[in-house]
Amino acid sequence: MPLSLYHSHSTCTVMSWQAYVDSLTGPDSSGNKTIEDAAICGLAAGAESIWASSPGLSSLTADQIKKLAGNSSALRECGPSIGEMKCMLLTDDSENPSSYCMHLKASKNHGGFNICVGKAKTAMVIAKGKDGTAGNQVSTRVFPIVKYLRDAGY
Repeated sequence: MPLSLYHSHSTCTVMSWQAYVDSLTGPDSSGNKTIEDAAICGLAAGAESIWASSPGLSSLTADQIKKLAGNSSALRECGPSIGEMKCMLLTDDSENPSSYCMHLKASKNHGGFNICVGKAKTAMVIAKGKDGTAGNQVSTRVFPIVKYLRDAGY
């Protein structure tokens, strides 16, 4: 089910889930590409799945999605895996209305990338920053989409 992030007075442009992923991995407003890979996942219990992804996050499993959507205290004890990357939970701001994100870091064996997992009620946005991209640059790209999803009831 596509949704719109862009509205004008008389028209509404509808984007597919893949278009959101492509938007995240494309250049930001300054022309910089800060996101290496992104995915949007569904969180319906028993039907956790990838709705759209770039190739680098296409190996996410339903179990990994379920763990990322669950209680973050379990992620603190045993860091989550995202696809093939073992990660460490840095902070959980998923209930903070100015962030709605969990901030993760991939292990050094997996590049040490900063990762943001933004959660709405029925959907999750995951973005992995490019090498050298700061965590706040990743979450700044994820937040508007997650806020929109939350406001739209997703």
